[in-house]
Amino acid sequence: MITIDLVCEVCGTANPPGTEFCTNCNSYLAWDRSVLVSPPAGRSKPGPPAPHPPAPPTNYPPDAPTVDYSNAGYAQGYPDPGYPDPGYAQGYVDQGYPDQGGYADQGYYGGGYAPTVDQSAYADFTCPTCGRVNPATRRFCSRCGYAFFSSEAADPYAGTGGGWGASEAAQDRAARREYRRSLPPLYRWRRVIIGVLVVVLAGVGAVTLGRDPVGIIKGGWYTLTRQYLKVSPSQAQVVPAEATAANSDPAALIDGSVVEWTMNWSPTQESACGPAAGTGVIVLSFPPARIRQVQIFSGLDKDNPQRDLQWLPKAVGLSFDSGPCQSITLNESPEGQTFQIDSEKPVTQLQMGIGSATPGGADAAPLISITEVVLKSFPS
Repeated sequence: MITIDLVCEVCGTANPPGTEFCTNCNSYLAWDRSVLVSPPAGRSKPGPPAPHPPAPPTNYPPDAPTVDYSNAGYAQGYPDPGYPDPGYAQGYVDQGYPDQGGYADQGYYGGGYAPTVDQSAYADFTCPTCGRVNPATRRFCSRCGYAFFSSEAADPYAGTGGGWGASEAAQDRAARREYRRSLPPLYRWRRVIIGVLVVVLAGVGAVTLGRDPVGIIKGGWYTLTRQYLKVSPSQAQVVPAEATAANSDPAALIDGSVVEWTMNWSPTQESACGPAAGTGVIVLSFPPARIRQVQIFSGLDKDNPQRDLQWLPKAVGLSFDSGPCQSITLNESPEGQTFQIDSEKPVTQLQMGIGSATPGGADAAPLISITEVVLKSFPS
């Protein structure tokens, strides 16, 4: 009796008949993939042909014994149960004639049993080695094990059954590529755009640090730790001088005492930034310094009983060395109010002008006062 080994389609190892899993790589020996493969899309199932019984072959040697074709169905697409092919069990040499025993293309399979998947929708494969006609779902010949798909050629059924990981991975990669191509251009180019922005920002940062990297680092540290040095102005004056009230001295603005400076307050028009019309400008002079902070004590001292009988400064305009005006707003608190104002470079003068004021009480006099102005910079 002739037995046919089961050739593993993964590693090529020949396994004894009846083996379900390869003895070398433990892969499932499913040569016939009809239970896993669905017909290709767009191909319809043909209608059943007129039945007729199979005829025994007439092309075998005349002295060949009568052959029982009861097992012929297994040659047409059913899993091989391990029985030898009856036509060759007697030791006859294969004459190269195609198998006449089954009518796979007519809807008959052996003893009349049909497979669960319509195999007639595929073209049958004729083995070039032994001549056996095999269903299209087979990867190997059911008689001699000839591989219908070489390792170089693409298997049209690969990956359709879910058991071929490499094919599935290739399909996943192809699907991801198609998905990326379907996205709008902004999404596909976002990585390039982000990269360009990073380069631009890095260049801007390099240019900024290139101006004074040490000063920038030190300034950040002083700001974080709140290290400031008081700048001592050498002179304080008001222009015009007659804007100052009687018995008041502009030097009181920088003397560090609770003595205030008072100005007549009868403006003809308020100003958004700078002195109101009909009022004066405070000019503070000091050695060259980069001013970082301005602190103002508004109105009379908190312990002065006349505080509520005067107007209180509200909008104040600041200008370094007659540069652009910067507006700040004071509240009614008697405590010192601090503002982070950077002159951006060493300067020697600060001009202050009161643009508007908060009214005092019902009997308030037309006067306005500032107790102290403190300028601060970072340590050198």
